[in-house]
Amino acid sequence: MAVKNKKTAGADEKTPSRAQYFSWLSHTLEGATEEQILTNLDYFRWLKDTYGMQLDIFALDVGNLDGASGMYQTIDSEKIKKQYPEGYKNIVKTANSIGARLGLWCGPDGFGNTETEAESRREQMVSLCRDYNFGLFKVDEVCSRLRPNKRSEFCKMMEECRKYTPDLIVLNHRLHLADGDKYATTSLWQGGETYVDILTHNPCTAPHHRAFIFSRGEVDGLQRLSEDHGVCLSSCMDRFDDDLIYQAFNRCLILAPEIYANPWLLRDDEHAKLAHIYNLHRRLRDILVDGMILPDNLYGENAVSRGNSECRIVSFGNPSWKKKTVNVSLNEEIGLEKCDKVSVIIHHPYTHLLGVYEYGQSVPVIVDPFRAVLLEICNAEKVPKLLCDKPHLVIGENEFKIIDTKYEIKNIGVTASCDLPSDSVKLAETAFFTMDNDSLEARSLRRAGKTSIPEVQKCRDMFFNQKTYKLRGCEGKYAFDGNKDTFFDSI
Repeated sequence: MAVKNKKTAGADEKTPSRAQYFSWLSHTLEGATEEQILTNLDYFRWLKDTYGMQLDIFALDVGNLDGASGMYQTIDSEKIKKQYPEGYKNIVKTANSIGARLGLWCGPDGFGNTETEAESRREQMVSLCRDYNFGLFKVDEVCSRLRPNKRSEFCKMMEECRKYTPDLIVLNHRLHLADGDKYATTSLWQGGETYVDILTHNPCTAPHHRAFIFSRGEVDGLQRLSEDHGVCLSSCMDRFDDDLIYQAFNRCLILAPEIYANPWLLRDDEHAKLAHIYNLHRRLRDILVDGMILPDNLYGENAVSRGNSECRIVSFGNPSWKKKTVNVSLNEEIGLEKCDKVSVIIHHPYTHLLGVYEYGQSVPVIVDPFRAVLLEICNAEKVPKLLCDKPHLVIGENEFKIIDTKYEIKNIGVTASCDLPSDSVKLAETAFFTMDNDSLEARSLRRAGKTSIPEVQKCRDMFFNQKTYKLRGCEGKYAFDGNKDTFFDSI
């Protein structure tokens, strides 16, 4: 068996990350349509035009070629023709126009039972690389396993694909590929998705739903050829930016920053935060490939320092209800080599030059409850220029907003036990009836409020007007809309 290397896998541990979005949860197993994908690509065009945010890969997820449970398709099949009447050429053209490449979810097999069928499948996948320069394939067991007698076909297909796209990223989701493993760039770390409050949840009580980020951990040895399923932007949006700091800078895998689902459900002021994290990562990504885990007794659980000898990017957090002070040593403890003066910039949760210090000093950094912090610590002679000399948020390529950094959690009361009321059943039923059982996306929309951004509104309309969304009975309003073709599934 050949050894896995950069030639077979398309990347190695020193390959800088690719910035990605993938479409899962903007649609479900049925897949999307050309109109929907073009609408969503326009959102990323707006992010680029407005904030300078660059996406490397826009990946189509399940149902846009193959489907679940062995549903292998061809580009000219009846189903795919309905979704993409002209194939992928229009969405490829649009993605390329914003500097991105397409990716695709698929099964590992589909080679049929004859040589003709195998050749047809192979040509279909190779053509996506040869003709459209696809940047990623996600092969997933949700479609099927790879039959042992078709492993050689898979290997042959991958070899031919990489003749045209040597840097093709292949994600292996839960599959045993045998000899084909050397062609997979990554495996799925921890084996799960990150749909917040559905497939991932808090291990403790917290003021937001993303406190799992502090204890999720690190890939063994900080290996980067893994995939953590990215940051889900569909449900429970509060502190999505902290989640993305851990994904992009703390783990910094081959796909980073990586988001999926419905970023258009963010508030209007939050798109700038999203873009700022992508832009910051892009500036630093070449040096982020090397990292070290910091002592947890000093920096807390899962604290990481990345970078080179002159510039260190340090990330850590505070999974508690009280403010925490972390004393950051400006020396070899974080991987910084000896120099004269050291500049310390905080980039998250706001941006500010904390100061210029002597090499070897210890700098106290206050971390607010259940927040992440990102620092850039570098030789003062090479400090990047900031937009402002006061604490601020970056809200554009050359725009900022000065902020108050005070952050307090207030106690709103103390609960006490009481006797069971005589009408407890009535009270319980009333509570159940008034409880919000709408989809998490509908709740995210209410949280976000109205948008003044046309590209965002079009994506929202496209999502909530999908027939498959309405047919699932996702919102309570359907119970009383007078339409016999809708219903509310409260279970």
